[in-house]
Amino acid sequence: KSYIGATLSQILVDDESVKSGEILVIAPTTLHDQDNWLGEVHKFSDLTLTKVESEDDFQIPSDMYIVGPERFRIMCETDTGTYNPKNVIIRKKFKCIIFDESAKLKSGTSQLTKIFHRYCYENKIPYVFLMTGLPAPNTVFQLWGQAAALGYWLGENYNAFEIRYGTPRNVT
Repeated sequence: KSYIGATLSQILVDDESVKSGEILVIAPTTLHDQDNWLGEVHKFSDLTLTKVESEDDFQIPSDMYIVGPERFRIMCETDTGTYNPKNVIIRKKFKCIIFDESAKLKSGTSQLTKIFHRYCYENKIPYVFLMTGLPAPNTVFQLWGQAAALGYWLGENYNAFEIRYGTPRNVT
């Protein structure tokens, strides 16, 4: 089979291990409509997709839930901006997370990146897909937020990554 562009929904249909659990899609709200995620999932699969606008939407039985990055961040935080393990989105055990337009994770110090990493790590998400259509980043440091979300060891933290990969070396 061939996959063009962001037709990840077709890959999900083919992969029974991913399909057997609930899937969370984090994507800009401009990609939630019939021309993008809703249309693609409907076109290539029999999966149901629910747009999440409040925590109550997680009560709707669905194979997939789609939420915007900022809404995801807000749903994972308390009123003071700290990570809240009691929130519905955190208690829900997703088997797969898809982050569309994952370049939003390019800052290793942003709240969204920190919360996404913690969410994936603490919930031991078995499948994490990052999608982006952007060309190569301006610096290698912009890769840390995305690659760390996949669980690759890139240093204990952003500073360790910067020392290891950002220090110029002489090649002879």
